[in-house]
Amino acid sequence: ILFGDKKVIRPDLKKNPDRVELYDLAKDPGETKDIAAQYPEFVQDALKKMKALHKPNPVFPLGLVDR
Repeated sequence: ILFGDKKVIRPDLKKNPDRVELYDLAKDPGETKDIAAQYPEFVQDALKKMKALHKPNPVFPLGLVDR
């Protein structure tokens, strides 16, 4: 999910649902430096928004882990 220049992803949702990565696309367009540990409140807010926006799909059943 994008928040302006920030991008939050959960790259391995099925095997590692707690893994979250945050990138500042303005400073790091190649997404080479995960800055999630530096912004834990931003990440938690993003996860809440991801969960609120998630729509289950029977064809692509990822599901979200309650956090």
